[in-house]
Amino acid sequence: MAYDPYYAGTQYYSGGQIQSVLAFMQSWGVVDALLPFLLLFALVFAILQKVELFKNDQGTKPDKKMHGLIAFAIAALVVLPHITGGVYDARSDPINIINTFLPSAAILLMVILMVVLLTGIVHFPNLPVRLVTIAAAILLMLTMVFQAFPAFAPSWLIDDPNMQALVIVLLVFGLIIWFITREDTPPGAGTTPARLDARLKEWLGG
Repeated sequence: MAYDPYYAGTQYYSGGQIQSVLAFMQSWGVVDALLPFLLLFALVFAILQKVELFKNDQGTKPDKKMHGLIAFAIAALVVLPHITGGVYDARSDPINIINTFLPSAAILLMVILMVVLLTGIVHFPNLPVRLVTIAAAILLMLTMVFQAFPAFAPSWLIDDPNMQALVIVLLVFGLIIWFITREDTPPGAGTTPARLDARLKEWLGG
């Protein structure tokens, strides 16, 4: 069968205009460059605004222009070497790591939101809300670390199952030793979840 440009074009765009537009945007680097840049810019800018690193001339409000410039520079320093190539290794490229763990983090975030929703619908009087929140945050952070860890882990730890087992055993023994040698809870201090919830209230200003 002879090559038909019209047939090839219709076959490529048979999925509809949305797929063709998304493919065009991906070819222009929207997914690989623009979206990670916007994500990093938004995160850095929000953190700088929260900590109020720089303030305006009156010293009453955070300086949005300075924070925006710093966030733009940091996001550009991370994304531009990925676009130009030759700077990052494929396994340690921050953009590749972000694209790797974001889908898993998004799924885990949906599960966490469903758990929080169910705990709100079904009332648990002995379950502090802050404990659920901190547990969800820990799970999310662990997912991000496990997704990014192979890019930074040494080869002797990744390729050697015996070394992995040794690390796990050492961690378990460390937890056991800590549990045995830790100080006893003084009377009236409450249970561990209650003390943790009180400490979180102090940190979060609740």
